[in-house]
Amino acid sequence: MRLIRLVLINMKRQLKSPFMLLMTLIFPVVMILVINGGGLSHGSGSIGIIDRSNSNHSTEVIEKLSEEYSINTLDGQIEDNFDLLRENKLGAIYVIEDNFQDLLDNGELPKIQCYSTEAASGSIMAEDIITNYVSGVVEEEVSAGLSTNSTTAVIVDEEVDSKEDYKMTILLICYFMMIGGSVIAGEIIKLREQKVLKRTIATSNSDITILGSLFISSFIIQGVLSCSAFIILTLVLKLPNNNIPQGILIIFLSSLVTTSIIVAVTRWIRNVTLASLSTVVFGIAAFGMGIFGSELDSFDNVPEIISRISVISPFTWLLRIINTGKIIIPILIIFLMSIMLFTAGSFRLREFVKE
Repeated sequence: MRLIRLVLINMKRQLKSPFMLLMTLIFPVVMILVINGGGLSHGSGSIGIIDRSNSNHSTEVIEKLSEEYSINTLDGQIEDNFDLLRENKLGAIYVIEDNFQDLLDNGELPKIQCYSTEAASGSIMAEDIITNYVSGVVEEEVSAGLSTNSTTAVIVDEEVDSKEDYKMTILLICYFMMIGGSVIAGEIIKLREQKVLKRTIATSNSDITILGSLFISSFIIQGVLSCSAFIILTLVLKLPNNNIPQGILIIFLSSLVTTSIIVAVTRWIRNVTLASLSTVVFGIAAFGMGIFGSELDSFDNVPEIISRISVISPFTWLLRIINTGKIIIPILIIFLMSIMLFTAGSFRLREFVKE
């Protein structure tokens, strides 16, 4: 009962802080809405080709496209490659059917399937390149009197829902949560300076009860406010490929890590400004490593050590949940990270609050 009472007291105190509401709820919603005005995701400079024709004409088209784009030659069915679009690794995927060569040789227009996400704009120039090539070949095969307007390539566009906006929304909410942890870190140090923690420990409350109440209240407040921001953004932006249960899980995992960072920082740093700054710096570094680590596959000759460094970022494992849907290993690793930081923050707590 003592633990529950202390948790409720801490939650009421934190909710009275305008900075807590601003950084964890209002600021993320406003910033993501502003960013979304310019588009959270953009078309990629890479496109995919499924060449079922393997003919001279299809090879020539691909060569012309390669002058403007990075070409990924894909195999299998188009459905097998949709994740490349959803994860924004490709701007579009074109499917050249096996009758491409025969139709062109007979002066007929082939149909080329184009698959892209709604937000992608990287396929506009590619369509022009394909259209110009096909038109040129067909015009050579038909009579000179045929109108040029009738030799426009038929490119059938089909949209694939992208989860890029959903992914960036979740990650930015977690990022702002971690940055907002600096507010809680500053408040805890102020409580110590004002002897509030000392009075708490003097009332026969154990170390675990005190630390647990701070941990649990911060964990709940950050998780609930950030989930509220996520639900508001989901309703306003109508995010495609949205997974609300997964998003809530990721947000609470991020809240777990953030709160353990707060406990560790406030235990070892006595200055309010330095403690807040350290939390912000950690959040920026973790976010940067996680995002950069997730994009390493798109770079060539990346040193293995860089890839290994990115695994220490909680955002790397949050991203893995979104990208793969697998939760067991990421949850275990995030729990281990939190336990390590929580242990560092609980070291000689009684001496800490008496200072």
